[in-house]
Amino acid sequence: MSSFCIELRQIRSICSRMNWPDTILEKTALCLKTCLNFVKFMLVGQ
Repeated sequence: MSSFCIELRQIRSICSRMNWPDTILEKTALCLKTCLNFVKFMLVGQ
């Protein structure tokens, strides 16, 4: 779980730096990747 939290923090910092419109797609991709990793983690278990 800690690795997921670290990744989430990294993505949050990346997202906070992306304020311009042409990075919305990148932000969406990052958020989707995070969600997929979290779901995968929950399915596989500890």
